[in-house]
Amino acid sequence: MEKLIIRADVTWQEIDERVNDISKRAHEINQMTDKKEALKEFRILRDLVDSDWHELWKPRNHEIVNGCAPLHHYSGYYGHVHYTRPYNIANLSTNLDEFDEAKGWYYVFDPRKK
Repeated sequence: MEKLIIRADVTWQEIDERVNDISKRAHEINQMTDKKEALKEFRILRDLVDSDWHELWKPRNHEIVNGCAPLHHYSGYYGHVHYTRPYNIANLSTNLDEFDEAKGWYYVFDPRKK
């Protein structure tokens, strides 16, 4: 998955696809039989989502994010990902499930429904 680019013209479709792709990747990782490799892949996915959140909340991006409804809504996605520590094999499935929890929040509170 590519790094999130902060642009004023980001579409809902782009952000919807990102949220869905994150969940899809989490499901793929959860199905891996090599749990050590799965844990490595989880960390990559976690770091990607963390990176998105940090980019969205950089002061230089506030004006763009606040003026772009899809980015503004996506900025709340990360707040609904609650990882269980330590990041180990025992907590892998629980942590991967968090991406679906955040996806659920993203769609339940979708401002396009109003």
